[in-house]
Amino acid sequence: VSVPRASVATRFVPPSAMTYEQPYRTPFAELTFEEREAVAAALLSEQGYGIENRFTVRLRVPAGDVHSDIAAVVSEMWARSGIDTEIITASMPDHWRALSEGDFDVAFATWPGRRDSPKNFLEPLSRTAGPWNWARYDFQGFNTYLARASGSEKLETQANQYREAEKA
Repeated sequence: VSVPRASVATRFVPPSAMTYEQPYRTPFAELTFEEREAVAAALLSEQGYGIENRFTVRLRVPAGDVHSDIAAVVSEMWARSGIDTEIITASMPDHWRALSEGDFDVAFATWPGRRDSPKNFLEPLSRTAGPWNWARYDFQGFNTYLARASGSEKLETQANQYREAEKA
């Protein structure tokens, strides 16, 4: 299994859910695959890690061939930067239980929601997301932008705040 280099995600909100004209693209969006790998190596090196000083990440995935195949590709890519991956596969109930208990370093996750609004992709990462915020992400700037979007009746204001949240 391989991932086409052009398929790397460059934003969190997919185009089908954007309500703003100018999509946010991550700073690395214009970098080549090799340049992104070099940046990753430099960031790891700053923390004392790399090919010579590896560390292990526990990647938790639900059981199934598709999840296992994706996890294998991720593991292979990380290995080139000095990150070893312990892939933990579990039935769906056991997987969700482990996520709710915080028993993971990195995990595959999903949440319910329609795919027609940025809110549905961003809100699960907010302080107010409750059990859907598996990673317990809590960044004040991000939460502020989402609160502003939710507090406005103007679609343009909402769109601008969601775009800013995505950048946070």
